[in-house]
Amino acid sequence: MKKILLILFGTILLLTIWFVTEERDYFNSDYNDLTSIETSIFEAESDPTRIYISHFGEDKYRFPRQHVDKVKLFNNKPFVGTLTSKTLKTEYNSDLVDFFNDSTNFDWGETTWTYRESEYILRFYKDDKIVGKIYLCLDKCGMTDTRPFTPNVKFGGLTDNGQKKLEYFLTDEKKWE
Repeated sequence: MKKILLILFGTILLLTIWFVTEERDYFNSDYNDLTSIETSIFEAESDPTRIYISHFGEDKYRFPRQHVDKVKLFNNKPFVGTLTSKTLKTEYNSDLVDFFNDSTNFDWGETTWTYRESEYILRFYKDDKIVGKIYLCLDKCGMTDTRPFTPNVKFGGLTDNGQKKLEYFLTDEKKWE
């Protein structure tokens, strides 16, 4: 009985460590996040819309601020998402990055959702390090959240047209390995 409990406890511990490291991108991330001073200009006003607009398209704020050599799509389900991920074919990497840097795909609005509500996570890699991550809540709310931050996605809400384009992109099997 002790061996069964020990094996069960060890398995639960290992799965918990795996989940936490995967969720937090420990050991394999290299985000180019803004400094607190750079971020503060976007938080200085109660309605930072004009500040966001003034920085649309600037290379300094372009997502993910690094070259991307691989993009993977994960279902946002613990353990299952990691095991069932899909990899975007390399020739489409720049198309997806360009989508998230095109402010016309996004609309202004309140972002009252949490990461747990997202159906998907897109991870952007350079040399097997995660350099960008986007949580996608498409089905119920049409919202996104990026790391590193970019003003190009406004407050994260997709326009109807942007959501249709993104859903088509994600479901087009020809683009995925």
